[in-house]
Amino acid sequence: VDVFDAAIAMARERYDDPRIEWRCLDAARLRDVYKESTFDAIVSFQTIESIADDEKYLDDLRELLKPGGVLLIDTPLRKQRVDHPENHNHRRYYSLDEWLGMLSRRFEVDVFDALPEAEFLKSCQLRSQGSIAVCRKAV
Repeated sequence: VDVFDAAIAMARERYDDPRIEWRCLDAARLRDVYKESTFDAIVSFQTIESIADDEKYLDDLRELLKPGGVLLIDTPLRKQRVDHPENHNHRRYYSLDEWLGMLSRRFEVDVFDALPEAEFLKSCQLRSQGSIAVCRKAV
């Protein structure tokens, strides 16, 4: 799922597989399309910071997962929350405490770490190297 047609076209070209269904869709509307307890796993990278109702988005992801399902989620982090960040496509960046709090209210957070590219991104002097959380929906 991606909101941009070009991203879906690129994904189809690179990762064509009959087991994958590609959809151009606003991630804030997932519950309009998919039923509760549909997925064993959900991957959401660099999405939540662009969604107006971030709390609803996390609630939707939890509802879409089957019991015991896994969520891999990532977002840029800052030392303090930033509203209206420099990237015009993003609405906010979270502080670490805020981010982990949002996740732990909904999921069991199994692993929390930097992106594999964190050292490279740091060497580029970017302010955030992102974070990845591996979460599980309670059984």
